[in-house]
Amino acid sequence: MASQGPSNCGWPNEEAGARNRFTTMPSEILLKIVSQLPSKYFLDLVQTCRMLRNFIKINASRICNEKIRSEFEFEAKLLQTELHSGWLVPTSPKVKEDETDFTYFIIPKSLLRSSNQFRNFHLLGEVKEEPTIGLSLSTPSPQFLHFLEQGLLDICSDPGEELLAVLGMLAY
Repeated sequence: MASQGPSNCGWPNEEAGARNRFTTMPSEILLKIVSQLPSKYFLDLVQTCRMLRNFIKINASRICNEKIRSEFEFEAKLLQTELHSGWLVPTSPKVKEDETDFTYFIIPKSLLRSSNQFRNFHLLGEVKEEPTIGLSLSTPSPQFLHFLEQGLLDICSDPGEELLAVLGMLAY
């Protein structure tokens, strides 16, 4: 029986030569390959071997950014994406508005955990608990890529409507 130690990335010894070409390729090429995969397979990749787990962990923002730039170029421009903490995030005022609307009108207050609220202190001494989304599209994370892959963006073409409408933003 062939050994399958961590140095082999889980592959039998006879495949070690092919594996070495894979694991020793330049990180920029591996980045391009991984960024072509649907993000739903990223978990499978990180569970394959330590090398891939470390590569994806270290390069998560670069992988997501590359995927957004290559597959969602139009949407990224429309949503005015910018780099924040290494991640591409939408900065369009419409996205912020829809995140606020989603928080206040879609999520019943009874479903919001107290950890998802922040305290707003007013000059008159009153304290108001306001609900917040735990992880929003504008938070630097893979959430924006996931949103784009789910196809939840609805772009209005009627001249009487606003150019952009984000519908069902986090309801997937």
